[in-house]
Amino acid sequence: MVAFGVAGEFGFERLMSKADNLLQSFNDILISEGRKKTASANERAGLAVERASVNEKESARLRKEAEHERLARVTMQLRLGRRTLSGDQRRYISRRLSRFKGIGVDIFVFGGDEWTRPESLRFAAVLESVLDSAMMDARAYWGNGCGMSEPLRGVTVLAPPEATPQEYLAVNEIKELLQGAEIELTYFPRSMPICQHFVGGPSDAKKPPRGGWTNIKIMIGDKPPAMLVRPTSTRP
Repeated sequence: MVAFGVAGEFGFERLMSKADNLLQSFNDILISEGRKKTASANERAGLAVERASVNEKESARLRKEAEHERLARVTMQLRLGRRTLSGDQRRYISRRLSRFKGIGVDIFVFGGDEWTRPESLRFAAVLESVLDSAMMDARAYWGNGCGMSEPLRGVTVLAPPEATPQEYLAVNEIKELLQGAEIELTYFPRSMPICQHFVGGPSDAKKPPRGGWTNIKIMIGDKPPAMLVRPTSTRP
């Protein structure tokens, strides 16, 4: 009975030892599997972070390309579209020039042809309207038969040496505002061409007559770059 008890005890211990070994092996397996899963999860997380980084770089690249294409379109529109001023630009320019109330400005359109002249005349009307809203004394004219050897490009704003300091300030302000509105300025070496006659703008008939030209002159030529190809006329 004792022998059986001792033998049973040893048998039980062997079973317990075997069970412990099996449990330890099982735990080792679980730990190993857990480590593998953790490593796999870490690897997937790393790949996800890497993909996110790649996606972010790709998104940044696409955003940059889209912005570049947008600027290219805007530049093309500025080059091909007619010169004008938005409503906000008109109000801003008018507000800035309001301190020159009463100062006279003459706007001239010189030269051009049947394709470029209408754009210049429209822009002259826009400028006259803006100067009127600033309470400046503006007039717009189209010079015809000016005999210019080369067409005038862009916009020139100038005043003669006898202009007053306030008029010179107005000239510089107009130049700065036009440049800020992406209107291309140019230099014209003469005060103005000698033309056979001038035609006033439609709004000038409602304004009181003046005795001569003002010191401040804005001369508008063809929009740069000028058309490289003129449409073919269908008229005989």
